Amino acid sequence: MPGYNSLFLSRIAASSKRLGAEFAYYDKLNGRIGVVRRGGSRAFFGAGPLKLWPFNSSLWMSVVDDKELTIRILAENGVRVPKTLIAFTGGTSLSNSGKKSSSLEQVLSEITYPVVVKPNRGRSAAGLSFLYDSSNVNEAVAYAKEYDNGILFQEMVQGGDYRVLVLDGRPVVLIERETRKVTGSGVRNVLGSLVGSSESDGREVGRGEMISLKSYMAKYGNRAFDNDLQLAVHPASNLSIGGKVIDCQIEISEEWKRLCSAIYKCVPLRFFALDCKGNSGFANRLFVLEINANPGIESLYRWSEASGDMIVDLLVEHALVAPE
Repeated sequence: MPGYNSLFLSRIAASSKRLGAEFAYYDKLNGRIGVVRRGGSRAFFGAGPLKLWPFNSSLWMSVVDDKELTIRILAENGVRVPKTLIAFTGGTSLSNSGKKSSSLEQVLSEITYPVVVKPNRGRSAAGLSFLYDSSNVNEAVAYAKEYDNGILFQEMVQGGDYRVLVLDGRPVVLIERETRKVTGSGVRNVLGSLVGSSESDGREVGRGEMISLKSYMAKYGNRAFDNDLQLAVHPASNLSIGGKVIDCQIEISEEWKRLCSAIYKCVPLRFFALDCKGNSGFANRLFVLEINANPGIESLYRWSEASGDMIVDLLVEHALVAPE
């Protein structure tokens, strides 16, 4: 085995064995590319930061990497999205190529709080913060700017947090996620409750979380919150910052199926993750936040090994029988 150890490719290798296929490292030195072969078919898989899956075109992957462009395409095709504004803060990032946008000052005069601040291009909650008033907006902008010079200001949506994996326009699994919460103690303020409770999970409080916490305290006061009160101060559900999987469904409602089909028609990625918030019982009460064209699978394994293996087998099989 090459020196680089990719958990993702090890899962692809295990799936290949279950499916009666052969797996080998195409990149024999570093193990960053794997190939699955069966009969006359083959499919390539990558280890991050390379493209993981063999399904999507480079054009549409680059489109959804631009969050503002993706939101606009969805809105123009009747998909419900949160109000989103973009401003540029200078620099040479590709984010501002060919874009019309407002100045930062103009956007700041138009937004209403609470608001999500994040880089137009970015992954895994990097550069993300939640503002409850304007007191920390400069700090939030500076943090987002470290990842891209395009800064998004997006309406903060309440409700459940969902990720759907979609293959050729059909949802294959619906994952419900829960954000890390601050538990009130009746004694500590928000920051003290986070750092001093089991909710910290032994992790250091990240920069984006700290900005969100300071904004929350500036809005609601540096006061103690009731004992056992659950506060989603930094409501991002990424596993890397303490998010949790609380449900995983393969029996998916017709409402979700219609939503996924509608998105596939206007954003023709063969495989993607759809991130939504709102009421899952009614697709017309859901907001689409983002599309991820290169989604990982570890959230499935957080739910159960069997669920993860089942979905990975489906994807590997599909890559072999229906290559791009």
